[in-house]
Amino acid sequence: MKPDVKNKLFGLLHFLFALTLSFEVHAQILNKSLPFFSGKNTQNGFLAYEVNSIASDSLGMVWMATNLGLYRYDGIHFVDFTHLLANQKQTQSNYISAVFTDSRKNIWVSHENALVCINGINQYVRNFIHNPRKSESAPRGSAFRIREDQHGNIWTCNGTSELSCLNTRSGIFNHFKVKSELNASPLEVSIRDFWFSSDTTYWLATRAEMIRFNPKTGLTKAYTVLPGKGKRNPGLITRMCPDPSSPEIIWLGTWGKGLLKFNTSTGNTKQFLYEISLAENISNILFDIISRNEHILWAGGNGLVEFDTRTENFRIYKHDPLRKSSLNVNEIRSLYRDPNGRFWLGTVDGFSLFAPEQRQITLHTLPFKTSIGQFIYYTNSEEIYFVNYFSDRKLYRLNRDLEITGSWPIPGADEHFSEPFGFCHDPDGRFWIATTHSGLWCFDPKTKQMHAITAKQGDLNVLDLNSTVMRCDKNGILWIGTMSSGLLRCDTRNPVIETIPEIRNRVDGLTFSSDGSLWIQEGRFKLHRFDTKTYQIISYGSENRTNESQIRSISDVCQGPQGKMFISTLKNGILEIQNGQINKVSGLELLQNIHSIYADSSANLWMLSSNRLIRYDRVSRKTQNFSTENGLSGNLGYSHFIPVSNSEVWFQTEDGIFVIQTDFIPTTKSNYQLILNSIKLFDTEIAGAGKISTKQGIQLNHTENYLTFEFQAIAFHQQEDLQYAYMLEGLDPNWVESGNRHFASYQALPPGNYRFRVKVSDGVNGWETEELILPVEIIPAWWQTWAFRIVLSILFIGLIGLLIRYYATRKLRKRLQRFEQLQEIEQIRNRIARDIHDEIGSGLSKIALLSGGLERKAKGDLELVKTSQRVRQLSREVIRSMGEIIWAVNPGNDEVSSLISYVRSYLNQFSEESNIRVHSELITENPEYLQSRLRPELKRNLLMILKESLNNILKHANASEVDVHLEFRNKHILLLIRDNGNGIKSTPDFRHGNGMKNMQKRATELNGNLDIQESDGLRILLEFPWNPQQS
Repeated sequence: MKPDVKNKLFGLLHFLFALTLSFEVHAQILNKSLPFFSGKNTQNGFLAYEVNSIASDSLGMVWMATNLGLYRYDGIHFVDFTHLLANQKQTQSNYISAVFTDSRKNIWVSHENALVCINGINQYVRNFIHNPRKSESAPRGSAFRIREDQHGNIWTCNGTSELSCLNTRSGIFNHFKVKSELNASPLEVSIRDFWFSSDTTYWLATRAEMIRFNPKTGLTKAYTVLPGKGKRNPGLITRMCPDPSSPEIIWLGTWGKGLLKFNTSTGNTKQFLYEISLAENISNILFDIISRNEHILWAGGNGLVEFDTRTENFRIYKHDPLRKSSLNVNEIRSLYRDPNGRFWLGTVDGFSLFAPEQRQITLHTLPFKTSIGQFIYYTNSEEIYFVNYFSDRKLYRLNRDLEITGSWPIPGADEHFSEPFGFCHDPDGRFWIATTHSGLWCFDPKTKQMHAITAKQGDLNVLDLNSTVMRCDKNGILWIGTMSSGLLRCDTRNPVIETIPEIRNRVDGLTFSSDGSLWIQEGRFKLHRFDTKTYQIISYGSENRTNESQIRSISDVCQGPQGKMFISTLKNGILEIQNGQINKVSGLELLQNIHSIYADSSANLWMLSSNRLIRYDRVSRKTQNFSTENGLSGNLGYSHFIPVSNSEVWFQTEDGIFVIQTDFIPTTKSNYQLILNSIKLFDTEIAGAGKISTKQGIQLNHTENYLTFEFQAIAFHQQEDLQYAYMLEGLDPNWVESGNRHFASYQALPPGNYRFRVKVSDGVNGWETEELILPVEIIPAWWQTWAFRIVLSILFIGLIGLLIRYYATRKLRKRLQRFEQLQEIEQIRNRIARDIHDEIGSGLSKIALLSGGLERKAKGDLELVKTSQRVRQLSREVIRSMGEIIWAVNPGNDEVSSLISYVRSYLNQFSEESNIRVHSELITENPEYLQSRLRPELKRNLLMILKESLNNILKHANASEVDVHLEFRNKHILLLIRDNGNGIKSTPDFRHGNGMKNMQKRATELNGNLDIQESDGLRILLEFPWNPQQS
């Protein structure tokens, strides 16, 4: 049988039964202010149906005992833990009756013939199985209730007369058989729930009795709490709840008998019933009961039943298919309040969630269908007037309980398909309604008459105002914004409409400031401050949408304290105007799609977008988001604020009117618990939620370095608004902002110690200060360890040393060989010089002597005399040349100082033989260069160029003076020769001889440059490179 059919039959039976009994009945009150629920069922992600019991663990995740198994919910994922139950395969049942969290944050689960303990941190599981042969084993069946005493022992009841206690240290159960002196039948002593009043006083709820039980003595005292003893179907106690403000009071929920108030001091019972409604499937069946606060009880049955212990009145909340924020279904089976004050309602199809401590906003439903922004209303202390143009286009009057007390149709609204877009109240108490195509209407509450304003002005047709907004000033002047006619003015005492020529475009908003100025939104890109007396205008913004004022996409304007005007925009954050200056409000620069703005008396700014309400404290500069936990629901659309008083502001949606008590809103923001859902290695999970210790961290080997971290904040509302940032400290230089993505992947991590850090923000507030930090160690392979690296470094350094030694030895050996070769060359050069001097030099000397003797003997033979003279001259020249060669070949003459001495001697000899005065300057840039050695070929070529130049000057230049400058510089040698002759280039011998060619050839061998110029004499410049350290 389906649950709703079954519940209707039970409701009918209890209704008929209640007619025969004399009970105290309190009429129910269906309140206009509704709570806001969110939740899951089988249609939007829940994996089971009936939720029998709910608990939460140390991480804030919620565990649910269902008819299809044990599930854990973290705000995103449902994880099935039924496989952890040891006897699940044996019983072939997934039915979980109860779940409970003890003081050590262990999760206790009741399964058929078993009690299971799951460690909430490491998910270590301990199963206690019923064994009929062992009295100290777990009780038979499934537990109705699990509780913990002050000693840490776990107690259970299973619907029989047995109460069981588990000593968590020894793992042994002790079972107590409870008897009642009022009922001999064990069936009547069926323990449904229990409570610890003290160490020696336990209160047990049975089918129809409350029993006081002393576990140390076994003594009992029974009290009948349900009337009808001896009659058939006397009712059934389902749950018990101690009164938080009165220790002697215990509240009892029943099956069909409403709510019972049991006084433990007197034993008296008082019964409370609410009206049964078969049409709405409302009965007095209560499956669970819990205290919401000191004076409010919540009970789950066919709807959520709220009972005020002070007024002793009921309220019932039901599922409403037109309200997304109502209960997901009516049949409630379990209730649980988590440590954060949220209430979880387990139903026959999933669960609903309610956060009453966060509810600063109330919703008031309306007695007719509306849509977002589809009416504009005005309120005073007693009445509410508004225009509804969504369905019937009427003016309504309601009292403060939102009950209709009057309605008046707007004439011609339906006929002309006209829509009322302007609605305001004048100083005389009349209401004015501006429509799109039905003109301007005035309603007088005193006469309850509505009449049209038909005055015309020029070509303006009052019936075709096409109005968008309307305001009335304190002088009774209506200001009407239109779509195509700009701004209009109408005196309510003399209704003549006139146009304002300064404002001719579409007007989207009108706002009065305290100085009487009218702020006009002309389109989305222009704002005017309009003096209603002088018609002077100060404009902000521009029609071409580009100016320095940053006014773009204006959506609303309001005035705050000290005369500041605040502007909300769709794309440019929140702006403020003061003393003619426009600035962005610090902290609100990035807000977008804000449709309305309101500044309360405490200088707080309130902002509406399509999906959230935002409050900004301008003193602390903190921002708070409001969601379903705070009372919002549904789509806010393009709602706008309607100030009602200094501490109250309204806005309207498709669900009704939201009322904000601005002086009641707390400023604290949510504190999100961050968890690691899993760590994956190559897409394979190696650790799941609850098995990851952030203190110990994880340790992996060098091959396990492709990791994915999945993280999230435990949040059961607006998960899509959460923003994450993560960092792997030791690898990431900065935080990585991942938006709503809550995982991070890393590939080929090098060995080392890291810290994986995560933080969360709700998208408006800053980052939470409480981070999740997980130490991560990638252990290096043996070849990646420091010891191996040190050994490898030593070996490498040793190898480098050996190589250096080898190459140094080899180089030294080569240098020795070269030194030996040089020594051998020098020896050869010395021998050559000696041999030339001894052999060839002595031979040439003999030739010169013989030629001299021959000359003396052949005095008469002139021809022979000339020949002998010529032979003697050539012998002397050869001897001189041989002397130069010997000087150049001799190693003892390789230093620069030797060359300078030789050149100086040669120049002196040249001057004496040629009668040409020679001025010489033979210098070194650095005195140390005098010891530098010169290669033989360098000396030879330098001397030959010098001699060839002087010989040519002697033969062809007809010069009387010669300047010779020889300088040894750091990187080159410079030889400069100048005379005072008439030049030599034009002489045939110079043009056709080999002298010039030889000089150029020798300069090329020196890698130098030879430059010969004739200007006031001959100038010969030779410059070639040398290295004093290597020559």
